[in-house]
Amino acid sequence: MIYVFRATVMCIVLFLGVLGYVYYEKTLVEWWTPVVFALFVTVATLPLLGRHWSWLVGKDKTFGFLCHIFVMDCMAYFSFLGGNWFLADESTVHKEEVTVEEKKHNERTTGHRVGRRYYRSGRKSHSYYLTVRLADGSLKEMPVTLKRYNRVRTGSTITISLQEGAFGFMVIKGK
Repeated sequence: MIYVFRATVMCIVLFLGVLGYVYYEKTLVEWWTPVVFALFVTVATLPLLGRHWSWLVGKDKTFGFLCHIFVMDCMAYFSFLGGNWFLADESTVHKEEVTVEEKKHNERTTGHRVGRRYYRSGRKSHSYYLTVRLADGSLKEMPVTLKRYNRVRTGSTITISLQEGAFGFMVIKGK
């Protein structure tokens, strides 16, 4: 039963880390800013919480230390980016014309196990990205749907809706 609990907690924490990355894709912030914030929170909470992970990992102190780093980094990363996005100021909504600098199309093939040592190719998944240049000259790679990807051309302009986030970083909301 304890193993199910441990696996559930780790899956939830990993989900928060992935969700933090989803909000990173919708936020106009340098990649290192939320990472440095998460590391700062992790180091700051280490003296307070570093020894209190035995309920999750048992008596192994090294694994408890690694657990602290993983859990606190994921939670702080999500808290920073998710808080900035969820608590965005609705009164600062404005539209901005951005120039499409580049279009990217990633294709991945999943594999399926069909026997003890045998795999076969599975279905293909596609993801579409636009690299846009904002009014201040910065670049942002943003995920888009296939419909929007097909409608836009390199060098053209598109309109995005921006809001000021709770921590001062602009977030992309809507289309």
